[in-house]
Amino acid sequence: MILVLAGTGESREIIGALKKCSYPVLASVVTDYGYDLLNSMGIKVIKQRLDREMMVAQIEKNKLTIIIDATHPFAREASLNALAACRQAGISYIRFERQGVEEIPAAVEADHPKKLLLAADFREAARIAADYQKILLTIGSKNLHYFTEEISNWQERLIIRILSDWPFVKRARELGFSPANIIAMQGPFSRQMNRLILKEYQVNLLVCKDSGERGGLNSRLAAAEQLNIPVLLIKRPVLDYQLVVRSAPQLLRVIKVITEKTRAGGENN
Repeated sequence: MILVLAGTGESREIIGALKKCSYPVLASVVTDYGYDLLNSMGIKVIKQRLDREMMVAQIEKNKLTIIIDATHPFAREASLNALAACRQAGISYIRFERQGVEEIPAAVEADHPKKLLLAADFREAARIAADYQKILLTIGSKNLHYFTEEISNWQERLIIRILSDWPFVKRARELGFSPANIIAMQGPFSRQMNRLILKEYQVNLLVCKDSGERGGLNSRLAAAEQLNIPVLLIKRPVLDYQLVVRSAPQLLRVIKVITEKTRAGGENN
């Protein structure tokens, strides 16, 4: 059986491809929204944040042979747990990595070389953002505290756009964000929608994670460029994934090789 650690829009594409090839699939998610989407595909779904020990237990319980890590590029802890669990249990780990900013066509960056600012992490991003007056954060809810800690008078300066799922809205409200400064919507968004939001809230800095094209990054860059608004981009954490694939066909080819090697090894024992 194959465990898919889901957390991106590509997860359903991956699971659909695996089902089409008759691979037995188990999925793991952390939100009600993710659970509802995958449960409708007719597979078993675990709605729980799995640490290393929990993953090892799932490997043993379900006789897993492969873990596909399709979590968000910034879900560093989940990826580290999966890597450690696979090493401990002696099974294969495959990272499904969506396209990042380093692969955005050079022409995009050339159009606004002075308006694309880079930060190594959220703390550095918050300190850079402190020099701007009206800031739109499109980074989710987990790391908002870095900005509230580093930016003075942030209640009037920070606008956040987060998923319209209650746990995320609740986290923002508990930090002190008012309803007037919370945009709770399901993305990704078109260039036109991003442009409208940037204009409506009179934003002069857009903060994004390097979520890739599938995460709506390109449309945000394009909207900001049209309005001459600088973009502060937070780089992805750097991990040694060891085995990375970027498409469902490539993933299936890798799984086929792993499965054939595993079968041949079993026959030789």
